[in-house]
Amino acid sequence: MWGVRAAAVFATVCAFAASTGQAASDKRVQKRDLGCAVLDEQAQIKQLNLSAEQSRSISDKHFVIEEHQGALRERALAEIVLERVSDPDIEELGKVVRDGHQLGIDRLRSIAAGLNITLPCNLSPVEQASSI
Repeated sequence: MWGVRAAAVFATVCAFAASTGQAASDKRVQKRDLGCAVLDEQAQIKQLNLSAEQSRSISDKHFVIEEHQGALRERALAEIVLERVSDPDIEELGKVVRDGHQLGIDRLRSIAAGLNITLPCNLSPVEQASSI
């Protein structure tokens, strides 16, 4: 299977890529915050005066969208690792991570269809740039 070294290297590469993406994400949030007040989801629901059922539906949709984006990012990071790695153990682990996230993406797509949500097949160009 995978050695501890392979898992540690893979985790380090993913953490670095994720931190780079997080920095880009933080900059986008800061710019957005300068233009308008950012309300959390509960405040938005109160402001819209939605019923409990409607607010739960919004939360479900929000969860599916966020999880889908996260799975797309993780799959993209695994692809980057696979492109750059030479250690067979790390390559095998990268394939497991990529394939596992693909299963999650497929499952989320079926859930999204039931909630009438159209999910993108790939990351947005901004997300792609922040994953590199």
